[in-house]
Amino acid sequence: MREQPEPCVTPENDLPMRRTGRAGRRCHWFPEIHLVDEESGFGGFCEQPLGVA
Repeated sequence: MREQPEPCVTPENDLPMRRTGRAGRRCHWFPEIHLVDEESGFGGFCEQPLGVA
């Protein structure tokens, strides 16, 4: 298994999503959507901040 960076949401990461990061700042989450059409050879990517106020 490869090592995941701290901000990744994985079964192995038991850190709370609402927390302070290593630098002492509040963490923000960005859901990512990846759409790939391998047959046609193209894809897209979108990310948007989640609940940043």
